[in-house]
Amino acid sequence: MGLPRSIKWCPAIGSDIIVGDYVPEYGHSQRALTMKASVLFLQNGKEKIIGARTFSLQSYNKFSAKDTSGHGTHVVSIISGREVIDSSYYGIAKGIARGGVPSTRIAAYKVCYHINCYDVDVLRAFDHAIADGVDIISVSIARPNRVVLTFDPIAIGAFHAMEKGILTVNAAGNC
Repeated sequence: MGLPRSIKWCPAIGSDIIVGDYVPEYGHSQRALTMKASVLFLQNGKEKIIGARTFSLQSYNKFSAKDTSGHGTHVVSIISGREVIDSSYYGIAKGIARGGVPSTRIAAYKVCYHINCYDVDVLRAFDHAIADGVDIISVSIARPNRVVLTFDPIAIGAFHAMEKGILTVNAAGNC
């Protein structure tokens, strides 16, 4: 891209940013991991993943916030992946790989299981992310059909987040 190599990375910038990621996964386990007092997590700057919540209309104790397909991990690594020296794609383009702001911390909110993403779960996750004090919400959910804006849970949740000064970034779609 022709960017100058003399620019240094400043890890202090972004060290207080918390990214709330909505993780649409297609697997489950028996135990749910739930965020405790968000203040405790926010004070611990050494942890990358500072909390996780699950939301499921069907059963609140059945599913886990664990990433089982790799999609959530991939999305979050684009934002906040730490440096990996000597990384490459099968030996090609060897160098340092990192996310946009590696010093950010992650709060995961899992709302989809198998093929089900219920609107009520998406809205509950937005409410919790806002209450937990995240700085950015990354929504990795692309819907195959158009949704009327006034009925779209992502648009409604993003509007409420924006009212509190929280940026929401949403997938544009894979169709």
